[in-house]
Amino acid sequence: MTESKVVFFSVDNIKPNMEILKNAGDNVEFFQTPKGPLDITAEDGFYDAAGIAVFDMNSKLGAADLAKFKNLKFVACRSTGFDNLDTAYCKSHGIRVFNVPNYGETTVAEYTIAMILALTRFIVRANNDMKNGLKIEINNYTGRDLSAWTLGVVGMGAIGRSVAKKAIALGLKVIAYDPYPSAAYEGLLGFKYVSLDYLIKNADIISLHSPSTKENYHLLNAKAFADMKRGVYIINTARGDLIDNKALYEALHSGKVAGAALDVLEDEGLLIQKNNVAQIEKVSKEDLVILSINTKLLEVKNVIVTPHIAFDTLEAKNRIMDHSCNNIVYYFRPELGRPSEPKI
Repeated sequence: MTESKVVFFSVDNIKPNMEILKNAGDNVEFFQTPKGPLDITAEDGFYDAAGIAVFDMNSKLGAADLAKFKNLKFVACRSTGFDNLDTAYCKSHGIRVFNVPNYGETTVAEYTIAMILALTRFIVRANNDMKNGLKIEINNYTGRDLSAWTLGVVGMGAIGRSVAKKAIALGLKVIAYDPYPSAAYEGLLGFKYVSLDYLIKNADIISLHSPSTKENYHLLNAKAFADMKRGVYIINTARGDLIDNKALYEALHSGKVAGAALDVLEDEGLLIQKNNVAQIEKVSKEDLVILSINTKLLEVKNVIVTPHIAFDTLEAKNRIMDHSCNNIVYYFRPELGRPSEPKI
């Protein structure tokens, strides 16, 4: 066992930046593995790590999982959010948690705009109909100019602001809700802050950019869908549990919601791994209900679902990895200063 062993989990084509990590000092050892932190066994030799760098959106690290790392001093989350981590356990055991702020506001915003266009112009449906040899009825794909729509942005952090800026440039009218509004941004970008209730009732397209918190759980629920305009479109590139998907499914079938583009789903890991019997056997009855609803959403023609890839560009992943490496250096050598936010 070493007090300075750090393991990078779920490493793919983006490798840890050893040029940055060398600043942590000669006594720090670094390891990397394509496995996730829930996929290892004692034989892998990683449970004695002092620090772990995780990038596994489909694995929830609960208290029991973290407790296996007997020497754990910090977790470097290679993401902005850390809702997949039991932060209460970390706090009670003196385990520091690092994240990567604002690495992908442009990246996720670009994907959001692409989702809006794909959904409202029926691009995916038209493509599938052509490829499946179905009879083409042009009227099935009639969209609207973007200038005809009012976009409601929920959550005006860095990503929400970037979405608003790009949407306004494309001709959309933008209204926005945030619990901590900034008049400076409102004047600079040209959108209008409104109440959440007003946004839900008046937006033609609602795009979610809020964090996953207890207060935001099922932010869009049955009541919210009932209050929306008939024919509204829903975009979610933030967190799956912001939407009650059972209520969304019912709103889609009633016609209240004209379509949804979802890069994230509640308990999305189960859907991605639904053919993994061993994984399914571990989950609760409540999680299986969510899996069933998510599966039904996939069958709806006017729903686009992608596997949490809005963040996924080469540039963004490099920013994530480099900032995570700098976080680790900061842990071992705080005298070098806290790393600045990634430059985009």
